[in-house]
Amino acid sequence: MPFDWGRSAGDGGPGSTRSVALFTVACVDYAIDAARVRHLFPAGREAGRSIAFDGATFPVIDLRSIFRLPAGPRTGRVLLMDDGAGRTAALVVDAVGTPARLDQRALTALPPVFRGQERVHFEGLALLDDRVVVVIAPRGLLARAWPRQVAV
Repeated sequence: MPFDWGRSAGDGGPGSTRSVALFTVACVDYAIDAARVRHLFPAGREAGRSIAFDGATFPVIDLRSIFRLPAGPRTGRVLLMDDGAGRTAALVVDAVGTPARLDQRALTALPPVFRGQERVHFEGLALLDDRVVVVIAPRGLLARAWPRQVAV
C-alpha cells in the first residue's frame, strides 16, 4: 500500500507539527516521521534478507531483535523506510496504526532510564492521544542497525 500522507508542517507554524506513522512492536507504541516511510507490506513478503521495491533495496530489519525483545509472530507488517541519508530498511513491526500529527512541543527528551543504545535509536517520547509513544530517530536507528542486524 502506498504511503503518501501529508508531509509538511501544520497550521501551528513552520515545523511545529509533523505527520508520523504509528506502529507497535511487542505492545509498545512507536512513531516515525511519515516523510521517511515509503511503502507498507503485509508480513510474509520479506523472504530473504532484503526487499527490492521501486528501484531500491530495503534490507529487512526485525525491530524485536534490535530492541532485544523476544521473537514474535510473523503476522505483522513490513514498513519500507529511508533515513534521509541514503540508507533504506524494511522494518518488521507487529501492527501499523493510523497516521497522526505530532506537535513538536509534545516531544519530551528520553528519561535517564534510557541510557544505552536507545539514545541513538529514539528522538524522545511524546504524548499522542492520551498515550505515550516512543519516537524513532531514523538516522540513528539505521546507522547502528544497517546492515549488520538484518533479519535472517
